[in-house]
Amino acid sequence: MRPTPGPVEVRTLSAQEIALDAPSGDPDLGYTEWTDFAVFYGADDFGAAGREKVRANASLAADAFNTYATTGRTPSELADELQRVESSGLALSEELAKMRAQRDGLIEKARAVIERWESPRWKEAAPTADCIYAMRNFIESIEGSK
Repeated sequence: MRPTPGPVEVRTLSAQEIALDAPSGDPDLGYTEWTDFAVFYGADDFGAAGREKVRANASLAADAFNTYATTGRTPSELADELQRVESSGLALSEELAKMRAQRDGLIEKARAVIERWESPRWKEAAPTADCIYAMRNFIESIEGSK
């Protein structure tokens, strides 16, 4: 069973009590309006500080109901979703960093081939085949890590 759909409002019921009301009711229970469906006590136990604390607690509960009313998800479900998204983002960032490193390595190997090919002192440089083999081995290492 899902929570009361909301919206939910906070209302002072008495000096001691702060209530939550669901003006739209709860269709699962057949209510067209539901007042005092949750009551927070102790509002006058500690003077103004007690009233503030109890109202803050009631507001937090109302916010949870209203979050569900606007998103169709409870705050816990949204927190779980956020954690999944953040984890996915981290994995994507790591994959992107790996791909950039592979790209940079491939560019380095390709530049070595080009520099070797265009070198006026080609007889003093490593053989072109060595550069091509290094590039081929690098590409194979990338393909093998997939």
